[in-house]
Amino acid sequence: MALPLSCERHQAEAGWQCTGCNRLLCPDCAATKVMHPTTVVACTYCGELAQPVTAQQTQADSLWPFVPGAFGFAFTTQGLPLWLGLAVLDAVFISSGLGGLFARLLGLGLVLGGLFNLIRATSSGADSALEFVDVATSVVSPLTRFGVVLAPFWGGALAAFLLNRPGLAMASGVVGLFWVPVAIIGAAAGASSLDLMNPVRVVGVAVRLGGDFAVYVGGLLGALGVLLVGLLLSMVAGVVSPVLAVPVLAVTKLYALVTAARLAGLVLRTHGELFGHDTSRRPTRAAGPLSEPRGVLPATTTAVKPRAAIELEPEPVRAAPPRSRFEALEVSPQAPVPNEVGPLDVALLPDHAEQSALEIRGAIAAKNVELALDAFRATGLAASEQLSPDELMWVAQAAAARLDNESAELAFSKVSARRDAAASVRAKAKVMLARLFAERMGRKGEAKALMEAVVAEFPDDAAALFARNWLARG
Repeated sequence: MALPLSCERHQAEAGWQCTGCNRLLCPDCAATKVMHPTTVVACTYCGELAQPVTAQQTQADSLWPFVPGAFGFAFTTQGLPLWLGLAVLDAVFISSGLGGLFARLLGLGLVLGGLFNLIRATSSGADSALEFVDVATSVVSPLTRFGVVLAPFWGGALAAFLLNRPGLAMASGVVGLFWVPVAIIGAAAGASSLDLMNPVRVVGVAVRLGGDFAVYVGGLLGALGVLLVGLLLSMVAGVVSPVLAVPVLAVTKLYALVTAARLAGLVLRTHGELFGHDTSRRPTRAAGPLSEPRGVLPATTTAVKPRAAIELEPEPVRAAPPRSRFEALEVSPQAPVPNEVGPLDVALLPDHAEQSALEIRGAIAAKNVELALDAFRATGLAASEQLSPDELMWVAQAAAARLDNESAELAFSKVSARRDAAASVRAKAKVMLARLFAERMGRKGEAKALMEAVVAEFPDDAAALFARNWLARG
């Protein structure tokens, strides 16, 4: 593991980094800053906002908290189609025996390919779906790699037969109990056949997994128990009606296998380095301390000036322009002869929304909050389509700080719906909109729905952690 990052002043572990001066901040270097309707973490050096320091999931994470979710995965909206789809493949091609050996191999290859996809997808924080690329990729390759994984079993049995030593089969079976759980993860992660058949490497990975290996194997034994129950149920179903035996066995068997694959993917997710797996898509976690900021913001010398009342002045009376050059000569014979007035090409004029967006953008650059909000209030709905997500977020926070709930609601809702905005920005906008609804506008039902949406859509974002805590408080 890499050493934790430290701040300059206290040499303590940093939990945030300033977005203004880029300093690393420990809890004493960071402070809580109120920006209605929420609070944020700010830098005590310059007062700008600070973002949490994140790191990829590493070996410091334990597998144990994820085990219950692995057993429930097959019942989720992502896992249920995969479970039932693989069960159909098993029932049609494998358990039924229809089509002979070729059909069984085809079905087994497709099922193994789906399970390998689930292991890889789980390691990157996603979920898997059934997919077929070609026969070589989706059937032959999974079958071949699974055969290599089972090398201790068939290799030991073959050696025992050739050497007439039955004890070799038993010894290889015991080794296989430690070998196969690790090798199946390596096979899904793309390890070479030489690595999968290297006892030093495979057993070494099992040892380096430490306590998580015991948790992993315990979870696999639980899945095996479900499989045994499924076998009993299929026997009972076969007595009642032989037609029911095959689907009952397929469904229970694939539940156990999908659960085992999910467990294997979680091991790959938390210990990918041991398997040489690419962790670039792995979810991030907070790398710094979990304590609250303890620092104090620097004193500010500028105060917000109260808004002046807008006074409407009467328009000056202007003389009507001459309607023709002859009328102009009659009014003032000594004046130069005017040109004929041509038609105005309105296509050359800037769009009203574009003009308003330009005014808002200029006000943001000048940090003129009042001018930006005045322009947004005038054409907020149209101008919001011309502004970038970051500019809209700036306007939303400025409006919320000045208790302009309507403008803040419009801007936050627009940011949360923008597909060109970063996921973290959309998540933050939804959380702040939810707090606006709950704390200012009495719309607690909408606020709860928004917080639940943040947890569901952005589970690994810092905003989701806040949303979970908010929902837990009720």
